Amino acid sequence: MVAVVPRVGQLVNKAGGVYLVGDNGLYAFANLAAFNSWSYSFAQIFPANTAEVALSQVGIVPVRKDGCSNLFDQIKGVCGNTVTPVGPTSMQAFVSHLYSCVLQRNGSDAEVNGWSVMFTSNKSTVSAMYTTFFTSAEYKLRNSSDKDYATSLYKCILFRTPTDAEASFQAGALGFLTRNALRMNFLRSAEFQLSMQSNLNFLSSYGVE
Repeated sequence: MVAVVPRVGQLVNKAGGVYLVGDNGLYAFANLAAFNSWSYSFAQIFPANTAEVALSQVGIVPVRKDGCSNLFDQIKGVCGNTVTPVGPTSMQAFVSHLYSCVLQRNGSDAEVNGWSVMFTSNKSTVSAMYTTFFTSAEYKLRNSSDKDYATSLYKCILFRTPTDAEASFQAGALGFLTRNALRMNFLRSAEFQLSMQSNLNFLSSYGVE
């Protein structure tokens, strides 16, 4: 019997949704414009096989950028073999970023140093670091909407501002995902993994989860 495996690069229909099969999961399309920008047609969509049905969504397919001919390169943040690292480059800078981005205030020297030492000495996972801030009482007091939360994930984890379509799409996913689950999808995404391999490599020894 031939083993059923995910067909990387294939467009599939899973539970009524259209996805691109990647090497680590499924990528949903941000909108019809993203689908059309890569010159796909609906005739290329096939029913998901059992292996693909078992995969989770790990990211989204963005609108094609000029100069990008390979979709997976763009998802990874690589176009024309050019990588643009973003984000902090040290633990203290990372903790400062969590304060300014998640809590939207500057952390004091004592706060930044305290959490830097705590994360380092406890060998906290990266997901635990983000969880500490996103589930804090201070963050909960902001009472953020689903779209605001999704926007925060782009800014705080992927270090970029999303398009309105991207933020709306991810906010819509909160209709069936918890906020913690959506946050993990961002941390498992190829876009974040690229940062872990470049400027965020100081976090690589901690692991995502």
